Amino acid sequence: MGIPCKHGACALGLSNIDPTTRVSEYFTNNTYKAVYEPIWIPIRGIELWKILKIDPRVRAPILIVRAGHPRMQRKRMEKMPDLVIKLKFCSSSR
Repeated sequence: MGIPCKHGACALGLSNIDPTTRVSEYFTNNTYKAVYEPIWIPIRGIELWKILKIDPRVRAPILIVRAGHPRMQRKRMEKMPDLVIKLKFCSSSR
């Protein structure tokens, strides 16, 4: 038993059964809090944070130029001709 899928929840709803009664005990908030209670450590205030000597901002990655000729990307809209169809014979004369 676990969490019912959306089809199972719809079937339970059609049978007038509350889908939350079919969820396993492991997925309840009380069980979650009981499991993680001993390892929750509160975060210290901002005044106790360490001041870094380096800039903590994320920088753009360094570009690496790969060996060889770059792969050509097809640009569909530039290469597509206008949608004009040329017929050798008139299609209404057949």
